[in-house]
Amino acid sequence: MLNGIYQVKKAEDYTKIWRLGFNTLIADHGQEMDLIKNTTLKFLVQINPEWDFQKTVIEFDPYPQVSGWVLPDEPNMDPHMTPGLMKLTVDKIKKHSKKPVFVCIANVNHARDYADWRRCGADVLMADIYPFKADPKHWYRRSWERGDWFGKLFRKFYAGWRVFEDSFRMRKAVAANYPQGTIAVLQAFGGKENSGSDRKFYLPNEKELTMLIRVWKKLGVERFFTFVWSSTLHDNISENRNLGAIITREIEKGEMK
Repeated sequence: MLNGIYQVKKAEDYTKIWRLGFNTLIADHGQEMDLIKNTTLKFLVQINPEWDFQKTVIEFDPYPQVSGWVLPDEPNMDPHMTPGLMKLTVDKIKKHSKKPVFVCIANVNHARDYADWRRCGADVLMADIYPFKADPKHWYRRSWERGDWFGKLFRKFYAGWRVFEDSFRMRKAVAANYPQGTIAVLQAFGGKENSGSDRKFYLPNEKELTMLIRVWKKLGVERFFTFVWSSTLHDNISENRNLGAIITREIEKGEMK
């Protein structure tokens, strides 16, 4: 079972993350890499082709805490990057490790876009989807934040619509048929204290999150990553301390024992 979380930079937060039900993090080079050796959490190691990543793969591949390797984030958003160019990096990784390679693709509207990136040789697709949005410029925002009857009613309708709409995108991700499947990346955890565009992401409540996971599980998704802004980790988690546990509970339902 994989229930991961992005952007946890401090070692002192690792125990808290574990208690909240998350079990996997993404590590970059630097301090996080040293911390891999001293924790029971699992890690996906971020690969950057601009530094000596082959040395990193060789050094950290033996550690059981390392579950795999993550390619540069959202390569499909880089006009200079192609699946063929990325395959050069993947081939070098696989030269030194048998652990899976993950690629995270964002803002995809056509199934072929997910399938095209399968040509880079990645084993697992991480589908970057933003289901919980609430643009602060919209007319319903003030009523939503006050929590009056209209705001609650509209939020319930809106969350249902977002889950329904994004289920089509997740269906395309699963249909891309990557060798080791699909991970849903819930890019929806901006803190309420954020300003500007970040505020359009709100932290889902238990009903919203449960609805989303159950719909996506029916499409064949069994693994999840969530995103929490590193500077607001404590505030975000404190809004709903059961987020990790909710995801774990829903992932485990119906699993073979």
